[in-house]
Amino acid sequence: MKKAILTGDIANSRSVHPETWLPGLKTILNSVGKEPSKWEIFRGDSFQVETSADDALTLALKIKASVKTHRELDVRQSIGIGGIEYKADKITESSGTAFTFSGDNFDKKNIQRLILKSDDDEFDATFDVILK
Repeated sequence: MKKAILTGDIANSRSVHPETWLPGLKTILNSVGKEPSKWEIFRGDSFQVETSADDALTLALKIKASVKTHRELDVRQSIGIGGIEYKADKITESSGTAFTFSGDNFDKKNIQRLILKSDDDEFDATFDVILK
């Protein structure tokens, strides 16, 4: 069964105190599951969350909507759809193709605000047009 890993960070997070945007983000992440097995916030403004492939885009948009209630902020997110070959107690220690796809796209310097990668190039190309 394919899973989705969202890797993201809050753009311009230093311009707004975390108490302003962090509770909303945590509320959304808590709706997916428990920390740290299903989601984790690290480096202050970065996050990683596991969800079903079917729910990934909806979750990404909920996160975006919550963050964008603060005009100064935005969020960059990369969705990786694939397998989870190793499940650790902490999501940030787990691994698999879903993590690789999410992380590789997120690490690109000029990432658009939302990007998706799976093992299906045709599916990816279709969503790339939609997400741009």
